[in-house]
Amino acid sequence: MQVKLNDFLWIFNYLNLQNEKKIVLDFYNSVQKCRTDEIPEILSLHYSENIIWRGFHPFNEIQDLVHLYKDFWQPLKKSFTNLQRRMDIFFAGSNSLSSNRDVWV
Repeated sequence: MQVKLNDFLWIFNYLNLQNEKKIVLDFYNSVQKCRTDEIPEILSLHYSENIIWRGFHPFNEIQDLVHLYKDFWQPLKKSFTNLQRRMDIFFAGSNSLSSNRDVWV
């Protein structure tokens, strides 16, 4: 089987996932910066209405945006006013092992 250059580039771009990581980071940044009552609008921009969201206990499976907002995001945002991600556990963009070696020492 011969691999063509276009196939290699497609595989490399597929495995790179930088565009997908940017989408996720943009979502989390939007949620972090917004007020609690603005979360439904942000959710509707990033999720479909008939979402099946599979979370951890005690949230488990949530089946629509209204419940996702009321059961997860609203209590979380009210409880923790300053949401921020840990830079050492979500590798995206320039945040990678090569740039953060001290985290793993």
